[in-house]
Amino acid sequence: MERRRDDVKPFLEHLEDFRWTVIRMLAALAVATVICYVFHPQLLRVVVRPLRAATSEVEVLQEQGRLLQALSPTASFVVSLRISLLAGLIVSMPLLLACVGGFILPALTDTEKRCLRPAFASGFVLFVAGVLFSYFIVLPIALRYLWNYSLRMGVVNMWTVERYCSFFARFMLAFGIAFEMPVVVLVLVKLGIVDHAFLKSKRSYVVVGILILSAALTPPDVFTMIILAGPMILLYEACVWISKVLEKKERLAG
Repeated sequence: MERRRDDVKPFLEHLEDFRWTVIRMLAALAVATVICYVFHPQLLRVVVRPLRAATSEVEVLQEQGRLLQALSPTASFVVSLRISLLAGLIVSMPLLLACVGGFILPALTDTEKRCLRPAFASGFVLFVAGVLFSYFIVLPIALRYLWNYSLRMGVVNMWTVERYCSFFARFMLAFGIAFEMPVVVLVLVKLGIVDHAFLKSKRSYVVVGILILSAALTPPDVFTMIILAGPMILLYEACVWISKVLEKKERLAG
């Protein structure tokens, strides 16, 4: 049964609901971050693992205390907070999505709800898949390339813990967000906002947009930009193909 006009809440009630939704999300993120902070030494080892896998010099550098350096008294504390916040964001993501869904879904029609409910669940799965893909595959390759590039230039690698963890967080979030693209595109297809022909005709514009977004999300070098842009372009191509399959199924069903 579709939502009726007299079911619509007044604006002030929507504003109050939005306020409580934001409060719940911030509370969930804060609690998850505090819990993760308890394990920040273990989390730092997890964060450094891709760097350890990227260079054969790690044992010597660790003995010399030059693998990662802190250049200010508060650097290590700030890094602990940052990695705890990143871990808290990932851990609390299902609850954050549930809060967003609880705010948005009541205002939608039954058809829109049927499209968005699975999107929230698959969105979390794809976000985690993007983070894991970056962590285990892309990040070690990127770090190895950047580390060896400096050595070929005759530059000594003396990376700080702050800069490295900032690089790590941007990489994780960039891939997590990038892997959300199929969910967004396929929801738009299911709602009839875009179709296969539209996605196919806009391919060149999307590729340019992906390259620009990749340049904004990654450090300023072509290699890491291509590493992010490549999977995003492949995901968009998958969306184009899936939209064609969905339209064919709907025609056969109709």
